[in-house]
Amino acid sequence: MANPSKSKGTSLETWTVRYLAWALQDTRIDRMPLHGNADQGDLIGVMFHGEPVCVECKDTKMPNYRKHWRELKVEMANMDTPTGCSSSIARAWA
Repeated sequence: MANPSKSKGTSLETWTVRYLAWALQDTRIDRMPLHGNADQGDLIGVMFHGEPVCVECKDTKMPNYRKHWRELKVEMANMDTPTGCSSSIARAWA
């Protein structure tokens, strides 16, 4: 049986990729493979003014914006980019 938390995260990442690829008309946007301690966000191919954007997707029961922001900052440093965003969804009923 698959890990339910991992499945929720994968689903959010997949839908975020589909939306951004459509909205930005860029088929290079995709899910990023895991890098262990040197994680560089969840998506690859998102650009802003020629710089890569670190995108972090979170599907949680309760929002924890401070923790997610700290994680995003670490992953932005790992990616060596000044730009990042967090895509979060909190499901109180989950």
